[in-house]
Amino acid sequence: MGKLAKILSPLVAVLAIAAAVFSFLIYSGLKPYQARASKMAKGLSETAKKLDTDTNTGKSGKLDYKEPQPGVKESGAFAYVKYKENPSEFEKNVNEVGAIASTVITQRNELAETIVSLSKNLGIEEGTILDEDLKASGTYAGKLSLPVTYSKAVKDRELDMLDGIKLVSRKLKVGGADSLDSSIGIETGEDDTMTAKYNGSEGLFDKMGKCVDEMNSTIDTYEKWLKGLTGYVKNYKWTAKTASIDSKSARGILDTAKKDMEGINGKLVELVRVKSELEEKLEELKKREDEIAKLKEECENLAKDNEKLKKENRELGGDRDDRPILESIDQINTKVVGYVLLDNSEWNYVITDLSNKDIVKGVTVVISDETGKFLASGNVSKAEDKISLIEITRRSGSIPQGAKVFMGADVSSGSDDD
Repeated sequence: MGKLAKILSPLVAVLAIAAAVFSFLIYSGLKPYQARASKMAKGLSETAKKLDTDTNTGKSGKLDYKEPQPGVKESGAFAYVKYKENPSEFEKNVNEVGAIASTVITQRNELAETIVSLSKNLGIEEGTILDEDLKASGTYAGKLSLPVTYSKAVKDRELDMLDGIKLVSRKLKVGGADSLDSSIGIETGEDDTMTAKYNGSEGLFDKMGKCVDEMNSTIDTYEKWLKGLTGYVKNYKWTAKTASIDSKSARGILDTAKKDMEGINGKLVELVRVKSELEEKLEELKKREDEIAKLKEECENLAKDNEKLKKENRELGGDRDDRPILESIDQINTKVVGYVLLDNSEWNYVITDLSNKDIVKGVTVVISDETGKFLASGNVSKAEDKISLIEITRRSGSIPQGAKVFMGADVSSGSDDD
């Protein structure tokens, strides 16, 4: 037994040394693997934190890991000790990192598809922005700038169009134009789903359309009227060619038509003036006709009186009515005296009871009152069967009815104006 102990003691010592050496070799061989595992665990934990930033999954907090330090062992969800304690929990934590990454990738893909859809709605040419461009890290940032600038341009265009619509609406006198804006309303449904909606200004564009229709109708009416204008006033020599009027030639034709209208207006003014003068002349003519009718009546009455006087004169043995009509001054009896039947001072003539049996045309006569006072002188312009017309050449005033008419000096001298 003692000998066996002596033999085994060196063997045990050698084995102990061999075991120590083997343990050292194993520890030295495992150390690089431990370092790599620690870095991988740390990488998983940091990846989880980065992926979880602003994603609000709430999972990165439990996926922590602290590297081993001198005298301090590693700790956290990815520590080796956790693996030893519960391998399935350890595997679950590793899978959680992949789940967070999958969620982020899904969100990115949905965002990429949404951006592509928005780009199409904004009017960006199809194919300019593709899903794969927004999923690839190298082209992501560059492709995002286009929809941003494009949407701003669309917004600027929308605002300009709204300003133009407001301006047109005000000019068309459409109510509610100033309340029109470009804001989009957000509506939240019962399931908290939000949708965007633009209601616009209710009825505004319908009102604008009606105003434009009314304007077009008015323009068509005016155009039709203008084209037929020269036909409405046919007796005027038009220079405006209204039948060929259109939007390009309208101003020139209307200016010419204005001058034509001014010419027509001048003729109308002249017509009014002539009509007024004609009415005055007609009134004056009516007045003269009344005067002539009155004079005619007076002459007829005087002629009757004269006939009565002549009849009385014949009955008393005076001149007879069968005297011949005188043809020259030599045949005139200078002692014959006539009487004024009518005096017209405006036309400057008198009518006497001397007939063509007493006097001839051209004889000069003198008119006086009953006392012998000179009243007027004149020439016989016409001798009729019962009366004569004397044109007054000189007068001192009005000549009363019954004034005496004497033969002038040309009768005694024997001159004959005929």
